[in-house]
Formats: sequence, C-alpha cells, structure tokens
Amino acid sequence: MISITSAKKELYALLKDQRGIVGTGIKSTGRSEYIVVFVSTLSARLLDKIPATFKGIKVKTERKAMVKTV
Repeated sequence: MISITSAKKELYALLKDQRGIVGTGIKSTGRSEYIVVFVSTLSARLLDKIPATFKGIKVKTERKAMVKTV
C-alpha cells in the first residue's frame, strides 16, 4: 500500500495547475490520517475536481485564506 505522504504528493501534482488550489497536507482524527487539499475558495467548479478518496486514502477540502504581504 502507498504511504500517505507519497499519495499526498501525487495528488498535489495532479491538482496544482488548477486555479484555486493552494496546497495539500496531512491531518488525523484519532487513529486515522487523511489528505487535506487547501483551496482559496469553496466553489463547486473546484470541488468537483477534488476526489473523495485517492489511492484508498480519504481526502477532505479546507478553505485557506491567502495572505498578501506589502
């Protein structure tokens, strides 16, 4: 079985060119880990491109605000 870190990297490589994808991460709840895809907006167009599972690992989406520095 593929490691969650490798799966996260593969998923990010597939999604990184989509406008609105900010990054990916790994989170856990209790004993289970899952991949998080960070997006700038929770639009239906973008959410449709993110799978619910990838390589057998659960995937969730979170909105992440972009910070501009001046």
